Amino acid sequence: MKTTPPQQSFALYLPDSVTANSVAVVLVGGLLVYLLSLVVYRLLIHPYAKYPGPLISRLSGLPVIYYAWRGDFHHYMYRLHDQYGEIVRYSPNKLSINRVEALNDIYGFNKNVSKPEEFYAAFRVNKHARNVFNTADKEEHRRKRRIMSKAFGTKALPNYAPFISSKVAELSVKMNGGQAPRSADGHWRTFNMADEINYLMLDIMGGLCFGEPFGFIAGKGVEMMANVHARAVRIYMVGQEPLLKKLSLDRVFFPHLFKATHALGEYTRYYTEKRIKDRDNIENDKEAVEERGYEDILAHLINNKDDETGTLYSQNELLGEATLLMMAGE
Repeated sequence: MKTTPPQQSFALYLPDSVTANSVAVVLVGGLLVYLLSLVVYRLLIHPYAKYPGPLISRLSGLPVIYYAWRGDFHHYMYRLHDQYGEIVRYSPNKLSINRVEALNDIYGFNKNVSKPEEFYAAFRVNKHARNVFNTADKEEHRRKRRIMSKAFGTKALPNYAPFISSKVAELSVKMNGGQAPRSADGHWRTFNMADEINYLMLDIMGGLCFGEPFGFIAGKGVEMMANVHARAVRIYMVGQEPLLKKLSLDRVFFPHLFKATHALGEYTRYYTEKRIKDRDNIENDKEAVEERGYEDILAHLINNKDDETGTLYSQNELLGEATLLMMAGE
């Protein structure tokens, strides 16, 4: 006859003298001890403790998040270097070095310095969509550069020139009377040149990357421009303080930036997948290339293998490069 052992139950018994208040006191006390030890470590023991910087920046990454959100982080860094000198500790674990020699010491050939994975991970549409900019692995970066060079080599670049010139001409026509130079009340129309140049650059990148401009100059889909800018703000904030993404704090405190980033990702994904499908129709694609006068960048990346490894770009990698090119047009 089979018998089963009795199930055991576990309970935590506290002395009657232990109350909820005393537990709270212990928890708060533990938190204060942790914060105090963190302050002591970051100010006195941390490897960067010897470098100058604002007190709040040596203790917290909040200033970095704030100025990245405002969009004037570069002005903030300029002021810090003006006040503290060539080397500034602008965040607990970060230094900014304003010295010419540092460029070669950090980014030079065969230097023992790696890209910070946490920073560049913020720039990826998804964890697999690594591009030539946000790849931290050096071998992977070399492979991507070899494939990308086919699209940006001396053979390909001259073919892009007529299309670029045509988009500049389109903007010129728009501003010189092609779209009603005067409003209904007879006043001359005004243009926000920052916006117009952004529309121009995105139309150029759309044509070069996907083989078809987005139509921003003509006023189509200009709301996507705000999403491009919003994504730039969000990824820079998250890159400077990865904890925002790890704890999903960016969704809580900056929901509009998160939604805009998602919308832009879907926009880019649509054009990337469309380009891959169009490319499968070889005859139609040949006609389109002849009509345009150039082979678009994504087509180069789809078809060209790495000369050393023989590998092609994956769909996620194509999405990553397409997103990078979109951001480059902003």
